[in-house]
Amino acid sequence: MRTLFFLATFLAAVGTAQATTWETQTVKAAAKSSRCIDPPIVEREAHERVAKDGANICREQSYGWHLQEVKNEGDVDCTSCGDGKARCQVSTVELVCRRLKPGTVGMGPFMGGHDD
Repeated sequence: MRTLFFLATFLAAVGTAQATTWETQTVKAAAKSSRCIDPPIVEREAHERVAKDGANICREQSYGWHLQEVKNEGDVDCTSCGDGKARCQVSTVELVCRRLKPGTVGMGPFMGGHDD
């Protein structure tokens, strides 16, 4: 019984000992333009869209990608909509996306994992 306990503990440790490896990718993109609103608010809203759009841009790369960080929030370009309102878009945004490297998590030895 004792041997079975040690064997089970050893196999559990071997199955979880594999390190988690991340792949990262730097993506340059432009965030969607904001709606037509008052100038003091429009630039702030344009920057807030960077985080929201950044997450979507990373997800569009492929399955499992997500936003790790915004490296550069880019430049704000505004155009007038009339009536004293403006619409802004953030361009040249630099994002770092990451995902788990396939085959590195939850795979014990001889269970289908592979080393690249």
